[in-house]
Formats: sequence, structure tokens, C-alpha cells
Amino acid sequence: GSDEIIEIIPRIYLNQSDVSLCVVTTFSRMISSPKKVGCEVKLFSLTKDHGFKLDEESFQDLVKLVKSNRPKTVWICTPNNPTGVNVELSKIERLLKEFPETFFIINEVYQEYFSLDFQDSSASLVNENANLLVIRSFSKAFGLAGMRVGYVVGSKDRIYEIEKLRTMYNLST
Repeated sequence: GSDEIIEIIPRIYLNQSDVSLCVVTTFSRMISSPKKVGCEVKLFSLTKDHGFKLDEESFQDLVKLVKSNRPKTVWICTPNNPTGVNVELSKIERLLKEFPETFFIINEVYQEYFSLDFQDSSASLVNENANLLVIRSFSKAFGLAGMRVGYVVGSKDRIYEIEKLRTMYNLST
């Protein structure tokens, strides 16, 4: 499931000397999982004043925070839970290009509520950006909440790293 993926990623990519950055308010597991490996977690808050959007002013503040803290990972949920606000794909693409040494994890478990078009998803950027993983789920829009079925989209090498730590029988059927 996507929860398992969120737990595995910090175990692969983070250690105690690293910084992880999470854009909040968001799903708490994207904050707690990096903390479990002992790294420092910094938070970047999207505020009510800006409609919880990553508008251009907020985006520039995020860029400054990434430059000053050099996090190893950045976690972004889009559309966001609980606000429902989407981060423009062009902004994610700008972050990927400006910070190629930073690993971006985009949680898109609510993407189907925003758009069914692949070109609107961060997954469309995976082939050109080795520093990107996109987490998706069948639990929300596809009605499999009790089954907790999720998946991750990334480069072949990234998926291979995750597969090494994935539990063997994480789904019963």
C-alpha cells in the first residue's frame, strides 16, 4: 500500500545526518516516517492567507528554504489532504530541475479527483527526472479503502531499491 511506500522511502534514502522537508498541512505519515530514521524534519507551511496554495510568492519562499537547508528529500502532497489544493505541475517541474540532488516524493493519492489525464500528473515527469517518486493509490477514487492498495511510479533503479525492502506478501490476495 501507499503507507508502506511512505515507510520504506526514508529507510532507503535518509539517515540521522540528513534533513527532510515536508510541505504542510498534509498527511502526517509523510512527517513521521522520516523522523523514524532519526533525520531532522523541517516543515514548510502553506497558509490560509494564500488559500493553502503554492502561489508564486510561497513557491519562492519554498525555493529559499530548500537552498538554505539542502534537504535530502522533499515531500509534497497534491492534491493536498486535507485542503484539496493542487500544486501546479509546472512548479514541481521547476523544483526538480533547480534541485537535481534533492529527492522529491509527490503523494498523489487523490489525483483522480483532480484529473484523469496523465499529463496532469507528476508521474508524467518521471522519465526525465531520476530525483522523483510519485505515490498513488487505489484506496481513494477506486473504492478500495479497506484494502489499502497503493503503488509508486519512478525510474527503474528507484523502483528496484524500493522492491528490495517491500514486504513479500503485503497483499493477501
